[in-house]
Amino acid sequence: MKNKIKILIYSIFTLFYLIYFNKNLYNYDEIKQINSIFQNTSGVLIWLLIIIIYIFYKEIYSIIESKKLLKVTTIGSIIYTTIFIVGDSFYNTNDWTLIISSKTTMILSIIKFIGLFILIRNILKILILKIENINISKSKKESFNNVFLMAIFLFILYLPYVIIFYPGTMNADSLFEIGQFYGKIKWTQHHPILPTIIYGTFMKLGKLLFNDNFGLFLSNIFQMIISCIIISYSITTIYEITKNKTIKIILFLLFALFPIWPINFYSCVKDVWFSIFFLLFMIMTIKLNYYEVLTKKEWFIYSLATIFTILFRNNGIHIVLLSIPFLYISFKKNQRNNFIKCMIISVIICISFNTIITNIYSIKKGSIRETLSLPLQQTARYVVNHKITKKEKKAIEKLVDIENIKNNYNPETIDYIKIYYKEKSTTKDLINYFIIWTKMFFKHPESYISATINSTYGYFYPNKKEFKDDVAQLTINDIGLEKLGFKLKNSKKNKNKIKKNIENINTIRHYPLIGIFFNCGTYSCILIFNTLVLWYKKKKKLLLLSPLYCVILVCIASPVNGLVRYMMPIMITIPFIQIWIIKESQKKETIKIVKE
Repeated sequence: MKNKIKILIYSIFTLFYLIYFNKNLYNYDEIKQINSIFQNTSGVLIWLLIIIIYIFYKEIYSIIESKKLLKVTTIGSIIYTTIFIVGDSFYNTNDWTLIISSKTTMILSIIKFIGLFILIRNILKILILKIENINISKSKKESFNNVFLMAIFLFILYLPYVIIFYPGTMNADSLFEIGQFYGKIKWTQHHPILPTIIYGTFMKLGKLLFNDNFGLFLSNIFQMIISCIIISYSITTIYEITKNKTIKIILFLLFALFPIWPINFYSCVKDVWFSIFFLLFMIMTIKLNYYEVLTKKEWFIYSLATIFTILFRNNGIHIVLLSIPFLYISFKKNQRNNFIKCMIISVIICISFNTIITNIYSIKKGSIRETLSLPLQQTARYVVNHKITKKEKKAIEKLVDIENIKNNYNPETIDYIKIYYKEKSTTKDLINYFIIWTKMFFKHPESYISATINSTYGYFYPNKKEFKDDVAQLTINDIGLEKLGFKLKNSKKNKNKIKKNIENINTIRHYPLIGIFFNCGTYSCILIFNTLVLWYKKKKKLLLLSPLYCVILVCIASPVNGLVRYMMPIMITIPFIQIWIIKESQKKETIKIVKE
C-alpha cells in the first residue's frame, strides 16, 4: 500500500511538471499545441495521463535496483534537472526570474524540480539497464572495410555541397589569418600559426593558377578530403571493434546525410581542422584502450592526431596536456610507457614548430584580451546592473571604457565589448583590475554567477540554439574583404542555391526530436549520460572521456555562448564514443586482441 501511495505521489509531481510548469521548455509548435490541449480539457485527459504515468512508475519500481544504480541515477538526475530548470529560466529571461523572483516562484520551482527529478531518474534507470543488456553481435558475414573507398563514397555524396557553395564558405577569422600571411595585417599569435600558413599557401597557389576564388576552393576541398578520410578511418575502426555492419552503415549515413558535416567540412575555419584531428585523437585513444598494443603505424597516426590537435587551435595544447594524466592512469601499465613517449614527442614537435615559425616570421604575441573573456563578461554584467564607485570605474577603464560596456553589453557574448579593449594596458593595470574585480564579486556575487551562466548555458541546455554563425559558416564572410584586397564571392546563380539550401536546413532543425541535434547542449547531455553509464558499469574507463570534458572547459571559458564551431569536437566524436560505450557496457567482458 505504501508503494502505491508513493508511486501515485510521484505521478502527480511528474504530471504537474509536464503540464503546468513546462510551458517554456519546448520550442516546437506541435508540442505547444499538445500542451494547450491538456490545459484546456475538462480533466479526462489529465486523469488518463495520470494513469499512464502511474503504470510507467509501477513497472519501473518492480525492477530491483542496486545501491550503485540508485546513486548513479540520483546524481545524474540532479545534474540534468538543474540543467533544464536553470537553462529554461536563462533561455527565457536571461536571469533567475523563473526560479527565485518571488516566494511563489521559488515554491513552484521546488515542485517543478521534484517532478522533473523523479521523471529523469526513472528514465535514466531504464536507459542504463537497457544499455547494459544490449549485445552488439557480430554480423554473420564480414564487411568490406576499406578506408579510402569509403572516403571516396562519402566525398561523392558531398559533391552537391561543393557545387552549391563554390568556392566554399569562409569565416572572418580565416580571412584575417590570410591577411596576416600576406603581410597586410600584423601577424600575431592570436590565431594558430599552422592554419594561417595552410590558408595563405592555398590562396597564393589559387591566385597563381586562376584567382582568389580558386585558392579558397583548393583550401576547402583539401580540408573536405582529409575530413572524409578521418571519418572513414574512424568508422572502420569502430567496425573492427564491433564487427557489426549495421553500426557501420548507421555511422556512414549519419556523416553522409546530416547537413552540419558537409557544410562545415567545406568551410574555411580552423575549428573544422581541430575537430577532425580531435576525433582522430579520441579514436586512437579508444583503440589503445581496446587493444593490448598498437602497431608502429598506429602509434604514428596517434602522434599525428596529437600534433594537429595542438597546432590547429591555440587551446589545443591545454586540452591535450590536461588530458594526458587522466589517460595515462586509465591505460594498463604495459601501455603507459609508449603512450607517454608518444605524447612527449608530439608536444615537443608542436612547441618546436611554433617557436621556429614564430622566429622566422617575427610573429608577435596575441592580445591578452582573449584570456579575459569570462572576467570581462562578469564585469560588464556588474556595470550594467549596479552602481560603481570612482575607484572601480578608474580600474575598469584602464581596460575598457564604461560607456562602451554599457552600450554594447550582450549577455551571450563578450565579443562586442572586447573589441574596445585597450591594448596599451599594463601589467599594473591588470593587477589593479583583478583586485577590484575580486572585491566586486564579494559585493554582488549573483551578478558574476548570472553572467557566467548566461554566457555558457547553451553548451548544456539542449533547447538553446547557437548564438551566432548558425550551424556552420554558410557564406563567405565579407568583413574586410575590400580593405585586404581579396576578391572572394559566390556566383549570383550559386547565391540563390545557397539561400535555398540554408532555408532547407533551417526547416529541418525546427522539427521535433531532429532539431535538438543541431544544438550544442544535446551533445553535452549525451556525454553526461555516457559518463553515468561508465560510472555504473565500467568505472575504470571514465578517465578516457577526460579530453571531451577538457573541450567543455574551453567552451565555458570562450567568449560566446552555445557556438557550434566551439562544440564541434564533441559533436563529431559523440557518435563513436556512444558505440564504444555500448560495446564496453555489455555484460560479457570485452575480449582484448593482441596485435602482432
